[in-house]
Amino acid sequence: MKNPFVTQNHNTALVATLAISTAALGGLTYWFIRRRQEIAAAAAELKEHASDYLKPHPKKKLRADKHDLESLVNHS
Repeated sequence: MKNPFVTQNHNTALVATLAISTAALGGLTYWFIRRRQEIAAAAAELKEHASDYLKPHPKKKLRADKHDLESLVNHS
């Protein structure tokens, strides 16, 4: 007959779960740090190219002259 007062030992399952979760957390931390460095490098590259668009560009000349526009308005 089984003794009802004997408790089962679940320490190995607890240690295994703790070890697996620690390994998973370490892997996620490594992935996050590595990914953060890649994102920072990509942001720095984009920041260099963004400054190209902020430089003043020469204004385009209008195709029509003032007199041409005046004639278009008067004929309408």
